[in-house]
Amino acid sequence: MFGVPYALSKSGFLVGLLYLIGLGLIMLILHHFYTDVVLNTKEKHRYIGYAKQYLGKWGRRVAYVSSLFGITGGLIAYFIVGGEFLYALLGPVFGGEVFNYQVIFFVFLAFAVLVGLRLISTIEIGMTIFLLLVMAIIFSYGIPKVNLLNLTTFNHAHIFLPYGVILFAIGGMNAIPEIRDVLRGYGRDMRMVVTWSSIVPLALIIIFAFVVVGVTGANTSEEAILGLAGVWGDWMIYIGALFGFLAISTSALVLMTNLKESLMYDLKIDEYFSWFVVALVPFLIFLAGAQDFIGVIGFTGAIFGGTNGILMSLMYLKLRKKKKPLHPILKWPRFVPYLVMLVFGLGIVYEVIYQLLT
Repeated sequence: MFGVPYALSKSGFLVGLLYLIGLGLIMLILHHFYTDVVLNTKEKHRYIGYAKQYLGKWGRRVAYVSSLFGITGGLIAYFIVGGEFLYALLGPVFGGEVFNYQVIFFVFLAFAVLVGLRLISTIEIGMTIFLLLVMAIIFSYGIPKVNLLNLTTFNHAHIFLPYGVILFAIGGMNAIPEIRDVLRGYGRDMRMVVTWSSIVPLALIIIFAFVVVGVTGANTSEEAILGLAGVWGDWMIYIGALFGFLAISTSALVLMTNLKESLMYDLKIDEYFSWFVVALVPFLIFLAGAQDFIGVIGFTGAIFGGTNGILMSLMYLKLRKKKKPLHPILKWPRFVPYLVMLVFGLGIVYEVIYQLLT
């Protein structure tokens, strides 16, 4: 979510708002596609395993590549900005460079994933409570200072910039198998959780972008929060950095756990070697120079998020052919999954062309 205000400040807030609403609806549909697949599959899988079961070997291969590189790209983005937030919190006290805090952040995440989902769930509860408190502070201080003129700009040169960034921000497919594990198969509860956990974060992101862009306008920073210090003073660095650190940590923990368990359940890789791959590969790519936050999340969202969306739509279409599903399947109009695939396909084509031309 931290890259969204910057992208909207470049394209224009109203343009970005249309992206948020349109892609938010598409992602809600996609999350329910995945929910149907998870509820109607007896075996315990993650994304790669479901792709193999419903689409065959080619689906497994594509899902493996897309999932591995997509989550890796996400983790690289989290290392970049999570370390920056940690530096803003602790750097004034302990000194050191941003890079040192990015390494510390990586070690914290790697250890948390190693100890398992139970501790991660406990950590996330506490982090989410503090996250909501800090967000409330930002909203309460920010809304009165919003300059509506900052929300009326438009730049056609960056009209497509928000697509990949927003798609990265609102994607929650990786958490859906974890929801099934926590709820232990309660189908009705799972649908409700998936619905609200798609809608509520989208609403918060819209309000967050409204406040940040409305306050900082063209001076919006890439990670959104630290740029507010120029308007509200240094105290915002600490409040905002705490907010950012908590949000980034919870998201990264879910991503790393999902990829680790996907390697374990779907590829039958040893638990500790799976953890080693999940923890080390993204960090090595980060060290090799992948350190452009907006570039990483935009590319990851458009290419790998789009690919995952297309595969999941195909799985849903395959699932609809089952004569006796384990749970009732939401029967979307048949054109809906094809429309979802069209949107994601066009997004992939645009991002490839954009990367080739820049």
